[in-house]
Amino acid sequence: MKRGFTLLEVLSIIVILGVLSVLLVPKVVDLVDVSEERVILDSSRQYVKAVNKYLVENNVAPGTYNVAEPSDGLDALNDVIEVSGKLPNSGNVTVDDNYNTVSAVLVFRYFKVTYNGEDYALEELEE
Repeated sequence: MKRGFTLLEVLSIIVILGVLSVLLVPKVVDLVDVSEERVILDSSRQYVKAVNKYLVENNVAPGTYNVAEPSDGLDALNDVIEVSGKLPNSGNVTVDDNYNTVSAVLVFRYFKVTYNGEDYALEELEE
């Protein structure tokens, strides 16, 4: 007696796997997108706090500082700030006389995070 699968059994398994992949792939892609957005927002929060800490510890005058390029006699913030998350590719941070961050615009590859002193807003950029 021969053992094995019939053509009908193999085709039904392929159809079932196809249906499962059609249902599950979009969910997995959405999870990846949501987790990337959370990482960007967390990195932004850490970055803003690290900038405040750096400016206070090094007695740097308040003002607007560029993230990726030197500004006002200060190295680029990315060169002096240490955070455990991602570093922004470009943007700026504005700090008032009390060393509170008034505003920040941080660009992380395909995302732009805007901070107005209270809330963070995430915007997806065109690729």
